Amino acid sequence: MFKKTDLSSTISIRSLRNNALEKYESERKNFQEIEVISFPAYKILNGVSSETRDVCSCCIFIIYSKSNTTYFFGHFNSIEYILPSGPRNLLNDDFKEIMGYLKDSPLPVDTYEAILIGGEQRLFDAIAAYLSSQNIKITASYHDNYNQLALDDTLQTKSIIFNHTTHKVTIFSGVLPKQTLILDNAHLTFKDNFQEKKEELEKLTAECNKKELEKLMANYGNEVTDELTCNQASFKP
Repeated sequence: MFKKTDLSSTISIRSLRNNALEKYESERKNFQEIEVISFPAYKILNGVSSETRDVCSCCIFIIYSKSNTTYFFGHFNSIEYILPSGPRNLLNDDFKEIMGYLKDSPLPVDTYEAILIGGEQRLFDAIAAYLSSQNIKITASYHDNYNQLALDDTLQTKSIIFNHTTHKVTIFSGVLPKQTLILDNAHLTFKDNFQEKKEELEKLTAECNKKELEKLMANYGNEVTDELTCNQASFKP
């Protein structure tokens, strides 16, 4: 007989996630106007801050110049993707368009900088390599190596706000210490910079998964019992 499910680990995971969301909502109130970017897409923005939500395996790039109020915010989960208008390729289509805008800009391309956040390793590396090949300096980055962490998706989900006046990104996620990270000129990874949190979060995830399995198995047992009872009641010798 299965023990009654103890929801303590679930509550802990949920509380970390909720704390991240509360801090995100609080920060968002500081902006009178903010542009929401959904994937797969990039936007050209001018004089307005921006945000994106519920980021897991996706990668975010922000290309900007401190000498220009126009910047580019992209949110993608793969290099190749399909829109109603047809298939597209991040490197051959989207970045080609962005580079066209930059080359038409009065500023040299190498005066632009980038902030990169991810996500899935190969996509992160592909974007980083492309930006470097175009002489766009990656000023700051955060990589949590989503696919290699045995953590609950609820914990890893990120919300991101870019402040267009300070050129700083704030990341909100349950895996982060105090559930927030301000990113402006550092290159950080979850593995290298927040390793002390990893074991604790993996334990929470394992406990939650175990109890969810127990709950599913208990429910399955109840369904079998109900079916047997129903069959016995309907059986007439």
